[in-house]
Amino acid sequence: MTVVRRIGSLGVFAGALASACSAGPSSGDDGYASCPPTTESTSCPSTPPSWSSEVQPIVNARCALGGQCHGAGGTEEPAYNFTSYSGVKKNYVTMEAEVAGCLMPPSDAVPPTAAEWVTLLEWFACGAPDN
Repeated sequence: MTVVRRIGSLGVFAGALASACSAGPSSGDDGYASCPPTTESTSCPSTPPSWSSEVQPIVNARCALGGQCHGAGGTEEPAYNFTSYSGVKKNYVTMEAEVAGCLMPPSDAVPPTAAEWVTLLEWFACGAPDN
């Protein structure tokens, strides 16, 4: 499976979107994160990124912990609770569409670094393994 990062694309992923957790974008702001400046494809590498040592720390820092939207008590919990592998796996198709479409995290959150973004997209492309 190959994931293609689309800069600023809303239409392609509109059907797979969950609501953003921010209170809303400010005037003139689309309210969404900026993607790394590339449209290259990301596919599953021969050794998939590790859930426990590479992906989970990104998800914890950017999505789930510290009062984030997708953690316990967050604005998107319980449907989108990403504090465990099972919560992420259950929703990874939607999560993949939103990350690849530059729709998550919202613009008022700290975005993943370019390297973190690639790690997430590669992990999604590998089918979100529990490794």
